[in-house]
Amino acid sequence: MTNETLTQPRTRRSIDRAAVDNFLSSLDGLTAVEAFGNARRDAKSYGWNAATQDAIASGITRHFAAKRDARLVARHAADAVVARLIARSV
Repeated sequence: MTNETLTQPRTRRSIDRAAVDNFLSSLDGLTAVEAFGNARRDAKSYGWNAATQDAIASGITRHFAAKRDARLVARHAADAVVARLIARSV
């Protein structure tokens, strides 16, 4: 390896933002397993680079974490309502 090789900047392929946006907009109605499976198949079909695949995987993870958090908040709110109703009836 020459000194010239060591000092050359690495080229990094950029994220295909259109692919990320389009894929993530199609997540409604899917489970996380289905979404990751679709992402894997689409990456192979469309030749997405690693950066694009990582961005999509991160978006899938965030999407389903937000859905899980929303369900937990709703469940907690429902539990609080039930607790208030029980407290009033006692």
